[in-house]
Parts: sequence; structure tokens; C-alpha cells
Amino acid sequence: QIVSRSQQDNVLIMSLDLKINDTPLKEWLKTQAFTTPLGLRPLILLAITTRGPGASERYEWWSAAKPKGYSPFETQLALKLKNAGENISEVPQRIAVMPAGPDRPVAVAANLGAHLVITGTITHRSSDALSLDSRMDISLVDVRTRQRLFNSTISLKGTVDVKTMNELLITAVLDQMRSEITKKVVVINPVISEKDLCIEGVKEFDTYQSLFNTLRSMDTVTKIAVSRIQGHTICHTLQIKGTLQDILDNLKQKQIAQTDMMVEGDRASIRLINP
Repeated sequence: QIVSRSQQDNVLIMSLDLKINDTPLKEWLKTQAFTTPLGLRPLILLAITTRGPGASERYEWWSAAKPKGYSPFETQLALKLKNAGENISEVPQRIAVMPAGPDRPVAVAANLGAHLVITGTITHRSSDALSLDSRMDISLVDVRTRQRLFNSTISLKGTVDVKTMNELLITAVLDQMRSEITKKVVVINPVISEKDLCIEGVKEFDTYQSLFNTLRSMDTVTKIAVSRIQGHTICHTLQIKGTLQDILDNLKQKQIAQTDMMVEGDRASIRLINP
């Protein structure tokens, strides 16, 4: 709607009042991980066994009743994921008694309320003071379904220190792992409320049926049923996610018929303007 208009030399200046349909934008945002608030990102726990480089060295924070924290490899991976915008769980200060075995990391993650757990092993072996032989077997697991979303096995050998080797291994899998993590945005369902909608001036069925079918097809309308018919007015009960105004705005964009639309509290009315 044009609010005001003026002309300065050869330039036309207008002020506009715009109502924008943001549904396509919302749908696009859902596919972009970097736009998702941290609270809606899946909570990720790391539980990766570290072996070596010494023959007797082994670290599993979840095997202790009072964990000391992530291993150096887990710490490096956690920092990379945090910097990429992921929601990383801290190591709990205390762990309840749980069954031992390969499923224990998943059980611990479930107890903490984590959605995903990165688990597996990282093994470093040093045959001399210069070279390091490393192998990483890592998986990304959905805590609720126990489904493995990502698996990778990588072996590297070189004359580097442990920190550099960890960095090389993490870099090799980070992008693939994050491509699976981004698919697991936590969905928060909006509250469903019941509203009334009356369509007035119904004089022919095709227009009314088009309006009814369009309302029923909207994702934000979970249920619609006729509640009352009086003369040329047909009233309905709607169960909706969101607001009546958003629904009427979306309906108006379909341009099914010329109408006047109004919202008052929990009730909306659509008056058909017949030519």
C-alpha cells in the first residue's frame, strides 16, 4: 500500500506499507544450519576412546564415576564443532551406574539428554621418536534410534606430533560429519489452538470449495470442520499452528476471490464480494 508519494526533480519518492509472505524464507532457513539458533541444534556428546601413543595409555572419560574431562582428541574435535556453530555437550561431573560394553557411550548420552553421540576409537602408535602411526574409527550415532548416521575409518602415518595428527584426522571427516549433523535440527512444534472462521456471502459452491480446500491444504491448519450454516454464511472450527492473521494473509495471496477479511480475537471472518 502506498502511504505517501512525492516528486523531487525527476525522482519519484514513495513510502510503502508492505506485508511480506515469509513462508518461503522460513522454509529456506530450515535448510541452512548457520541460521539455526544454537538451542535448536542437536546436543552432541563426544565419547571416543583414545589409545596410545604409549602401549599402556588409554583414556575413556565415561568409564570413570567422576570424569576428568574430554581427551585431547575430543577437545580438539569439540572446539572445531563449536566454532562451526554446533551445540556440544560438556562432560558430566558424575555418571550414574550404567551397564558396561560398547553401548555405554550411547546410554550416557541418553541420560544427559544428548541427541547425537560421536563415538569410536583413536589409536596412536609410535615406533620411534620421529614417526606416528594413527588410526581413527569414528561414528555419529542418533541417540534415540541408535542409528549410525556416519562412519569413517582413516589411517595416517607421518613425522608429526600427536596434536598435529589429531588435526589432520579431524579435518578429514569434519565436513562429512557436519553434513549429517545439520539434518538433525531439533523440531519444536508450535502450540495448536482452536479458532472460528466464518465465510459470508456464499452464493455459489465452487468459490467456497476453493477457499475451503486451500485452508485445508495449509501446513498451519491441522483440522477444519463446518460448525454452522446460516443463510449465506458458513462457519468453521479450525485447529491451527500460529495465528489467524497469518492464515488469512496466506489465503489472500492465493487470490481465489475478491474478499474482505477481518480478525477479532479468536474469530475471523471472510466476506465474499460478488461482482
